[in-house]
Amino acid sequence: MSHAKIFFSAIFLIISISACSLPQIQTVSSFQSDHIQCQCQSPFPTIGMQFVHSITAILPNGDTHVAIGVTTISPDTQIINCAIMTIEGMVLFEAEYNQKIIIHRSIPPFDSKQFAQNMINDIRLVFFKPTGRLIKAGIRTARSNICRYEQPDGMIEDVIVQQNGNWEIHQYNTHYKQIKTIKAYYTDVNDHMFWEGKEKIPSKYEITAHGILGYTLKLGLIEARQNSS
Repeated sequence: MSHAKIFFSAIFLIISISACSLPQIQTVSSFQSDHIQCQCQSPFPTIGMQFVHSITAILPNGDTHVAIGVTTISPDTQIINCAIMTIEGMVLFEAEYNQKIIIHRSIPPFDSKQFAQNMINDIRLVFFKPTGRLIKAGIRTARSNICRYEQPDGMIEDVIVQQNGNWEIHQYNTHYKQIKTIKAYYTDVNDHMFWEGKEKIPSKYEITAHGILGYTLKLGLIEARQNSS
């Protein structure tokens, strides 16, 4: 092999490794780490909730769809009920999750099993605390703290809490390539904070799945209330 080929092969290897490495976490004292761990748990509801959101979905083919989403969650049981409706109220998709996905109704373009799986995965990622092992809690940047969790399947979830209270989730596959990003914002354009009981509710979410089949979901909170069932 020529020196040039060796050189460019080495460069390619370095780029590949750096592109698939996890962001660094600055180590803190055990006291600070405990505080940060509490911060990382705070974004997730602790009681059963029902949410109604406006949804702007940008699909892999570039199509944009606007709909209404209704999501009911139970953090204790990990049960999910969800539906997507048109603005006029016609149900396009309805499913529940209780250890497995049961689809009650699905109309194109929401009729694939992959869509149902992606939707349940997104809901679990947004509303339920990470179930994996905490690897490290520390400082991500001067204005954000981070907790890193390793899931049983080897995937990584970073929960990042900003100084202003907004938060993000970065999900990585087993090769440390980022595959999904969640961003949550607590205040609307009028700087009004949404509460339901003791639960502070983000007014907006932005969910981005990366890659060739990637998509973006932009959610705006319409209603949030404690689930009475």
